[in-house]
Amino acid sequence: AVIFGALATYTYFSIRFVWPVLLVLGLWFVSDLQKKTIKADLGKLFGQLIVSLLIYAALIFPIFRSPLYEPSQQFRLSATSVLSSHDWALEANQYREQAGNTFIDRAIYHRHLLLLRELTSNYADHLDLSYLFFQGDDNLRHGTGQHGLFLSAMLVPFVVGWYGLANRKYWRQGFLLLGWWLIALLPASVPEETPHALRSLNALVPLTIVIGWGVWQLWRWFERSKTSAWFKKSLLLIGALWLMVGLKTFASDYFLVYPARSAAEWQDGYRQLAHEIWQQKNEAGEVWVEPFDDRFYLWLLAYEMPVEEIQKIEFEKYLTRDVANIKLDFITTYELNGFEKTLLLAGRKKFIEEELKYLGPAKLSETKIIYPTASQELFMTALINPIHEN
Repeated sequence: AVIFGALATYTYFSIRFVWPVLLVLGLWFVSDLQKKTIKADLGKLFGQLIVSLLIYAALIFPIFRSPLYEPSQQFRLSATSVLSSHDWALEANQYREQAGNTFIDRAIYHRHLLLLRELTSNYADHLDLSYLFFQGDDNLRHGTGQHGLFLSAMLVPFVVGWYGLANRKYWRQGFLLLGWWLIALLPASVPEETPHALRSLNALVPLTIVIGWGVWQLWRWFERSKTSAWFKKSLLLIGALWLMVGLKTFASDYFLVYPARSAAEWQDGYRQLAHEIWQQKNEAGEVWVEPFDDRFYLWLLAYEMPVEEIQKIEFEKYLTRDVANIKLDFITTYELNGFEKTLLLAGRKKFIEEELKYLGPAKLSETKIIYPTASQELFMTALINPIHEN
């Protein structure tokens, strides 16, 4: 478990917040605390916990020694979160003054309580049943936008599963899964972009176990219930139809409609545009690319640029605006008409066409439109020749 926890931390660093708590819950669960030898069990539990955490710390120590650790942390913490989205001390003082600044007001409107309220609100977004079973994440790279994280037919076994775990016989299992779910949502709830399906991926396993538990509880009820066979068969038929319709609508949407709907989110057309720029860049003295996306330079680096050339690029905060003779920046009208070398413009079609309005027709040599596979956003390149005056 310790080795797998360390490997998971290397894969997804937020595990470092989830795994230690899960380790404590797991050790507590497997230890038989109900016996009379509770003191001996607690001592053994504490020893296992300390040894496990020390091994875990040793295994992930190389992460902290990496020269990229501090920049990666700065990048992670640059995202808007409950810790940085508000000046909680200032807001607390404003609320207190408006309320009368009594002792109770100072206690109620404490900055830590305001921060906790915001964090609780973000948690609630991830606990919302519409997010889990009907709507999902609005980000089309994280979900289809038409379905939840689970099919809607899973809602019934989800509720039945938690109800069954509330039984006195299974309360420890329920406590373990509930704690696992809530701690797994912490890395997803601190940032302000909620709900977030990928950041809450750690919660997938406990929720799946609960749903599986609910299915088993329903099956047991069907076996033991003394209700009429007709009633049971009707319920089974309704459940089966609900599941089949859900699978059918999800599959139809995912394979037929979702690719076009989400194409822009998956940067459709970026690869084709980057390839076209590399094909034409030697014909031009300089290439100017509209900076429509800060990530586009990665597509320029990914395909045809030799690795030794990539190593020569100067990056600022892991971004660059110069790749070979390619500049990722806006070009002014003066620069557009003042070049003495052949110039290649590239970017979104609507933007390039606007730029070309300020260009004399005699200078335009060639234009090429890039048609992405599914996205409605078209890209374009324009080769412009200089005019040499006598």
